[in-house]
Amino acid sequence: MGKPVRFRCYHHINPQTGNDNTGTVFMEHSELYVKRIRKLCKERGIAINKLATMSDVKQSTLDNIVRGLTKNPRVKTLHKIALAFNMTLAEFLDFEELNEYSFEDDTEK
Repeated sequence: MGKPVRFRCYHHINPQTGNDNTGTVFMEHSELYVKRIRKLCKERGIAINKLATMSDVKQSTLDNIVRGLTKNPRVKTLHKIALAFNMTLAEFLDFEELNEYSFEDDTEK
């Protein structure tokens, strides 16, 4: 088994490793969207560039999300991606990691 993953943002995380001094891996909520998109693409055999076409989301926009450059994708963009997966936005956002994520420690403004 790997290290446990906590879904919270803390100020004392080592920015180089994403870990605190206990070895716990921390993840930002934006990384959860990326993980969800990649997982659904893998399960359905869809390449990211094909997803861009299917969702009518610009290739550059989707690339920026998947590469982590876009931290807060617009709801409209997430909705288009969800529809490409034949899901509602609610279904797309309803997954364990996001449901367990604590936004209380998120310092984003």
